[in-house]
Amino acid sequence: MPAFEEGRARALAKFKNGQALKLAEDTATKTLQSLKSGAFKDLQSASSSLGLGIKEVSDLKESKKEPSGIFTDKEVRANIFSISAPQVSSKVFKVADNFYLIQVNKVSKPIVAESKDKLLAFQRQESSRLGEILTTSILNSLKAKAEISFDDNLLAQDG
Repeated sequence: MPAFEEGRARALAKFKNGQALKLAEDTATKTLQSLKSGAFKDLQSASSSLGLGIKEVSDLKESKKEPSGIFTDKEVRANIFSISAPQVSSKVFKVADNFYLIQVNKVSKPIVAESKDKLLAFQRQESSRLGEILTTSILNSLKAKAEISFDDNLLAQDG
């Protein structure tokens, strides 16, 4: 009979887990509906009133190469960076058996002037680097074809 009891315990645990997931999804869906209807002004007040957990994330960047947690989900990331502040997501997201509502409170746009300065500096740096590569390539090609050598000191460029 131990095999029966073990199987029963696993089946019961699986059933409870399924019920818990369903309850979590229903709670998240009802919370979203309450937010949309205006019963709560924001996610913070809804979570406080309903006793739900809330996690704030700051300094989330769209360009971050290796996101973590729920931000690895492409649909979640797309939603976060497409809604305006302060706005709650239009749907409930399920990531790794957890249900999430997302609210964007603040969006900081990059400063265009800084971006332009960085781009110009990068362009100058790359232009110089590519010029050196091109010069070296031409000299090596000429050396190979003409069987001559150049004095590197003659071709040195001043700063």
